[in-house]
Parts: sequence; structure tokens; C-alpha cells
Amino acid sequence: MAYRKAFGAAVMKTMDQLKLDAFVYPTWSNPPRLIGDLNTPHGDNSQIFSPTSGFPAINVPMGYTRQGLLPAGVTFFGRAWDEATLIRLAYSYEQATLHRHLPSATPKLRQGPPVASHWQSYLAIWGSGQQLCNSLNQIKWSSSSRR
Repeated sequence: MAYRKAFGAAVMKTMDQLKLDAFVYPTWSNPPRLIGDLNTPHGDNSQIFSPTSGFPAINVPMGYTRQGLLPAGVTFFGRAWDEATLIRLAYSYEQATLHRHLPSATPKLRQGPPVASHWQSYLAIWGSGQQLCNSLNQIKWSSSSRR
């Protein structure tokens, strides 16, 4: 706990000195490997800043590697309790760059009923002691299911 506090204090001091709203860095240190590739560097996903400090971070697409097959991300790491700034920065970045799109290898989605219909079907067979309501957010349990 002492290390976490000291780490967070060092982050805040640096951000204050440099007048930063966020640190921005690649989410992964190397492009993702192709399946079966054990020869190229595997990289690291920067598991230091946010987990150690407890401060928020958000990842968004920054482009694609491997001829458009594999996504690459960018991380916005911010001050404690300032998720709103990170969301604003990440959203602005996404809108300015338009990097979010399906990878070229992604198959087309099949056409079908809305997702809610699938949930209604799933909930209907989930258990006989439950009654479905009109809203999927409300599940009323019958008295017979309480023990």
C-alpha cells in the first residue's frame, strides 16, 4: 500500500510539473503476433501505470498492423478520479482519427432478430421459477423459487 501511494504521488507530481491531463502511450509494446508465430517479440501491455497507481486508463484503437489484420491500441492514463477527462480525450482522438473499424478478416454478421429477442428466449428457458417482465432489466422471482 505504501508503494502504491508513493507511485501515485510521483505520477501526480510529474503531471502537475508538466501540466498534463494524461499520459498517452501505445497499449502494447509490439504488434500482436500472428497465430503460431513464436519468433517475433511478444511485447508487453504496460501493466505498470494504472494497476500500480490505481488511477484510471482507457484504451482506444490507433490503427492496424499486419496489413490491416490486427488492431493496435493507444492508452490514455490520467489523474485519480478524473475519468471524465480520459473519456473526453479518448472520444476526441477516436473522432479525429477514425481508426475504429472492423479488421479486414472479420466475417459479416448474420442478419437476424434483435439481440433482445435472444435474451428473451434465453431468460424464458432459464428457469421455471422466474417470470419475464416487459423490461429485461426487471426479473421478478416467483415465491416458489425463494428458499
